[in-house]
Amino acid sequence: MRKYIFVLLTVFCFPVFGQDVFIASFRGTAPSSLLTGLVSYWNFNETSGDLLDIVGSHPGTLGASTASPTQGASGIIGTAYTFDGSNDIITLASPITTGTTFSLSFWLKPNTQSGYGTILTDNGGLSGVWYIGTGNKIDFYSGTDHLNTTGLTNAQWNHMVITCNAGVIGIYINGQSDIITFTTFGGYSANSIGRHTTYEALKGNLDEMGFWSRVLTSAEVTTLYNSGAGKAYPF
Repeated sequence: MRKYIFVLLTVFCFPVFGQDVFIASFRGTAPSSLLTGLVSYWNFNETSGDLLDIVGSHPGTLGASTASPTQGASGIIGTAYTFDGSNDIITLASPITTGTTFSLSFWLKPNTQSGYGTILTDNGGLSGVWYIGTGNKIDFYSGTDHLNTTGLTNAQWNHMVITCNAGVIGIYINGQSDIITFTTFGGYSANSIGRHTTYEALKGNLDEMGFWSRVLTSAEVTTLYNSGAGKAYPF
């Protein structure tokens, strides 16, 4: 993981023998707690080439030709990727094995989804996170549908955080805790963004996606939401 050091400069000024003397003091700023347990982070800021993992070792390969999402759309921070709802897909170079304790954060700007749209799933076993057009809900699927309560807003950026605490799923929509009834999740191997194999293609924009190997706190979720403005890595 890349490490960043931030320095706060405080300047004092006082007169000595008619001259203004400046003394600078340096005080280090503690790194954000959001860096702890961060496995992968994709900011979708590329305008060409494949999707970079700016933290870990899970970059994504864009689908060939017409199956490639469009890069360079206006994002919540910087740029975003646009998925056409037909066949766009990103395949991670190596899958993320979630286990039963993790968090996933992302920004979604849906565009009248038809049926299911893939967010981050496996590519064969039908487990993971989808967006479903009926009711504009997030669907955490593992053998059956598990939907949140509050519908998302089409054509607007919505922030989602999904947590899994020893198999118990929680979800936040735009900084607020939402309800999802699911307490027996056993984990999955995530390797597909935007489409699941040959179907369930996402229609909309994705931006600022991160995966943690721990449960984010409600305060950290609030920080990521940042009153609807988002929070750029390294937070």
